[in-house]
Amino acid sequence: MTTPKGKDFGPYAINKVIDAVLDKTDLHHKTPHGLRHTHAIMLLESGADLKYVSERLGHTTVKITADV
Repeated sequence: MTTPKGKDFGPYAINKVIDAVLDKTDLHHKTPHGLRHTHAIMLLESGADLKYVSERLGHTTVKITADV
């Protein structure tokens, strides 16, 4: 993730952005990694192909995606 000026966000800044967004909802804190898992699960539940999800996550094999 990068800022509008193209600078990389550090881990603290990413969590701060996530918390600022979630403060406006009834949702609890999610880590960036937790959001990644949620994204993958939502894709699979909506009927996305496992190979597509694996490629989107950047996994080297579909087996890695399937095992998680």
